[in-house]
Amino acid sequence: MKTPNVLSTVVAIVMLALNAEAKGGENRSVSTEVSSEITTQIRQNLAFTQFNQNLMGENEVILEFSINAQQELVIESVLSENGFLARHVEKVLNGQKVYTAAEKREKTYRLKLKFI
Repeated sequence: MKTPNVLSTVVAIVMLALNAEAKGGENRSVSTEVSSEITTQIRQNLAFTQFNQNLMGENEVILEFSINAQQELVIESVLSENGFLARHVEKVLNGQKVYTAAEKREKTYRLKLKFI
């Protein structure tokens, strides 16, 4: 039984925040977890896109991003074996608003996303 694209995308996105990192400058690296408030907002931004996961199978994306002073996602890199998926994730997320505390901004985070 097939489910609608939006519903399958919502169900298919699993956020894994293991290996999250924040870098506070060139010489300083601080390990931290990407907060649930940030991962929830990223998941919601991806959930409402037109993307047919059923045709692509299981995929992983490693997303490196920061949140600027204007509370926008700044995508620094997207790594995936699936180039289409990497471009899609970057296009959808770059510039999206993410509302979070000031101390969580201006850091670089790494987040693994698994699409199943």
